[in-house]
Amino acid sequence: MNCDVVYGTSDPADLLARLGIAAPLLLETAIDDASAARGMSALEAAGAQVFLGGSAFNAARVAGLLNAGRPLAELEFFGLAGSAGSAAPHLDQLKRLGFGTADIALSPRPPATCLALVEPHGRTLLTAAGANVEIGDLLRERGEALAAGFARCNLVHLTSFLDPDVPDLLARILALARDRNPDLVVSLDPGVLWARPELPSIRALLAQCQLLHANAEELAILCADGGIEGLGKLLAPPGWTVVARSHEGATLYYGTESGVLAEAVPLADRYAVIEVVDAVGAGDTFTGALLWAWRGRGDIMAEAAQLGFAAARAKIGLLGPITAAALAGVVEQNQASR
Repeated sequence: MNCDVVYGTSDPADLLARLGIAAPLLLETAIDDASAARGMSALEAAGAQVFLGGSAFNAARVAGLLNAGRPLAELEFFGLAGSAGSAAPHLDQLKRLGFGTADIALSPRPPATCLALVEPHGRTLLTAAGANVEIGDLLRERGEALAAGFARCNLVHLTSFLDPDVPDLLARILALARDRNPDLVVSLDPGVLWARPELPSIRALLAQCQLLHANAEELAILCADGGIEGLGKLLAPPGWTVVARSHEGATLYYGTESGVLAEAVPLADRYAVIEVVDAVGAGDTFTGALLWAWRGRGDIMAEAAQLGFAAARAKIGLLGPITAAALAGVVEQNQASR
C-alpha cells in the first residue's frame, strides 16, 4: 500500500537528475525514504497529484468498487497499513469498500511512497519502503494466523514487496494454507521485482501459485530460459494459468495434461483510440477487474480478461485511480458488446 506521487514529464532523465536520484528509465527502482520525501516535496510543488495506491491496494479497490455495484464476493485484505498522523487512509478506504480488515496490521510509520514519473512511453517508478519495512517481521510473527486466514479463502492474490525475504516467507505461509485448504487458488502479480525465477525464493513462491499475471516485459523475463512451458513447470499443478496482458489485449496460457494451450483475447479493435493520461495502476486495474469477474469460477477466464482490459483502458484515460462511475460504464459496455 503506497502513496503514489504522479507527475507527467517529457524528459524523465533530466527530472531524475534534478531530483538527485540515479535510476533506470521505465522500470521500478527502490529508493530510500529520505530521497522519496525530498522527491515528493519537489514534485508536489511542481504540480504532481498524490493518490492512494500500491499494486495490491489498486487491484483490491477495483474489485471492491465492482462488488459494491453488484455484490458477488466476500472480500478480505491481508497486509500492513501505514499511518498519516492519526489516520490510516488505506485501511479506512478498504473498510468503506466492504473489505474485511481484521488481518491488516497498522504501523505508526507512513505508507510507502512511489514517485511515478509518467511519460508517453510508460512510467518510471521510484519506490521507498515506508511502513512496508516491517512486512518481514509481520510475516514471521503472524505466519500461522495468516495461513489460517488464507485457508478461509477460495482465491488469494499476492503482489511484490521490496524486502528480499518476503517471497520465501510467503511461500511457507501459502504451503500451510494449501495444506488446510487444498482447493485454494493462489494468484500472483510478481511485477518486475519478483520476475526472477532464477532465485530460489521466487521459485518457491511460484510453486505455490496456480494463476500468474504478467505484462510483456515481465513475461519475457519469466520465460527467458524455458519459454512458457518452462515457466509452467515452476507453477503449482494442476491446471495453472498465465495471464499475459498487453496494450492490444491478453493471451491466456493454460497448463493441461497434454501441454500448454494458448487462447488469444484480442480486444483493442473493439474500442476507439484513447489518449493516455496516466498509466500508473493500469495493470492492477486489469487484474482487479479480472479477479472479481472470475472469482475462481471455472472456464470463464477469457470473459474476465475482457472486463479487465476494458477497465484498464478506461483507467489510462483518467488521472489517478479509476472511478466508480467509469467502472460502471465499463461493465455496461462490456455486457452490451457480448
